Amino acid sequence: MVLTFQMELELNQIVHGNTNKMPKDTIERYPLDHKKALTFLMSNLDDLNMLSIAVCERTKFEDGQFYTYVKKKITQKQLYEFTHGGIGSSTRYEIENMIFQLLSCNKNYLSIFDSFEETYDSNDSDPLFSKVGTHYKSEIYYIVSNQDLSKDLIKKCFKESYIIWHALCILSDIKFTRHKDQSIAKSTFIDFVKKAQMIVIGAYDGEGYIIWEKNL
Repeated sequence: MVLTFQMELELNQIVHGNTNKMPKDTIERYPLDHKKALTFLMSNLDDLNMLSIAVCERTKFEDGQFYTYVKKKITQKQLYEFTHGGIGSSTRYEIENMIFQLLSCNKNYLSIFDSFEETYDSNDSDPLFSKVGTHYKSEIYYIVSNQDLSKDLIKKCFKESYIIWHALCILSDIKFTRHKDQSIAKSTFIDFVKKAQMIVIGAYDGEGYIIWEKNL
């Protein structure tokens, strides 16, 4: 990746967008045991939608590493209680900024978000879907490029993807042309996953995220 969230010297700028205005909460990076994190990911995404199936079946997880960010010191026991809260205030704002910064600095990257609780309706005139939405049968997804990018747009996509037990965002180095009918082919999910640079899934009862990042 041209820019990686793991570069600790750039962490504050990437996460907060402005190193001169540090938040009251500090954020710490915790590397995760590969097997434990992968087991949770597989369980969380199991057969939810076509994107989650592609992630589970096609990602070469051995080519990357798992980690998380939390806003307080936690124990090793808490670190691996992926379905429990109590790890501090939500890191969603910081993860939104992470995706925004990575898309800003890499013009070929796209991010795809699932929207598990939404169902496609051809008669729906939702502004967000009209701008960056796509659908596979009844499933809804949002795809954001460097050209579409704004912090508000990323925030809205994260909100649509979020439910307390699930969220999924993939950052991928891929070309994608939006169809006039805003549909997406099954093969495109596989392409997204094969070219994935980062996979972000919800964890810790909605308070945080687990991140898989492809090795440089």
